[in-house]
Order: sequence, then C-alpha cells, then structure tokens
Amino acid sequence: MFRFLFRFTGLVLITLSFLFVVYDGTKSIADQTIYISRVGPTWVNIHPNSLSAFEPAVERLAGAWIWNDVIQPYFLEQPTALVLVIISALLILLGSKKTPRIGARCGIWFEDVGQHLGRMQMTAPAAANLREQRRRLITQSPRQRPRAVCRARLAQAPWRS
Repeated sequence: MFRFLFRFTGLVLITLSFLFVVYDGTKSIADQTIYISRVGPTWVNIHPNSLSAFEPAVERLAGAWIWNDVIQPYFLEQPTALVLVIISALLILLGSKKTPRIGARCGIWFEDVGQHLGRMQMTAPAAANLREQRRRLITQSPRQRPRAVCRARLAQAPWRS
C-alpha cells in the first residue's frame, strides 16, 4: 500500500515537473529570454503563508544556520522542475519492488546449490551438468524461460535426491 502511494506521488510530481518545464519554456519564448522558475518564488506564488510559517519552524527546531546555509541556497534557490524531479525519483525508488535474486522464479537459489554441493559427493558428469544448468540460468532472464522448463530443471536438480 505504501509502495503504491510512494510511486503514485512520485509520478504526480514528475508530471508537475514537466508542467513547470513547459511553463518556463513558454515564458522564455514569449519574453525571448531564458526564464527558470525557482522553488522559493513558486512557493510564495502558490501559498505564501506556509513558507512564512515554515521558516520560523525550521529555525526553532534545527537552528537559524540550517535555514540560512542549507535550505535557502540548496532548496529555495534551485529550479522548481529539478527539485520536483529529484523528490519524485526518490519517492519512486522508495516505492519500487525489490528485485528478486537470480533463480528466484525457478525456486533455485544458487546459495543453496553451493551449500548442497559442499555436503554431498557428486560425480564429475553430475557436477558438469549442474554447472551447465547454472550457466544457462544465469544467462537467461526469468521472462525467457517458461515455468514448465523451471519445474523440469527443478525436478532434475541433483541436490533434490
């Protein structure tokens, strides 16, 4: 649920960033000068009371040097589209799914293979067959191999005996 909210909010912020790029481009073409909107003036145009309330809150909680040395130069004076893209990228990364380990789709974990190889005696042809299966699984992405092939390889796995 939270991942969905993070991704959705990130996509909305990317959309807003694109709108600010279009707005800046339109204004630049109309004035025939380069115009880049900054976060501070944009925030004042949208909701001035929240910015004026945010400053004393930050100074009270974190100190005046945070507002003067960090937030103003590194946040309020930056281009609005850039700040929105960075925040949206972080939100999308927070909301992204974890990538599965290699072999997760087939149910074969290579760490398990290594543990089983250490415990059992294998003949040379069986070890070569296992190395070949590992090589094929590594080189193929999970979308390239159908589930039936995964089940068949799992059934043939020498450590399952």
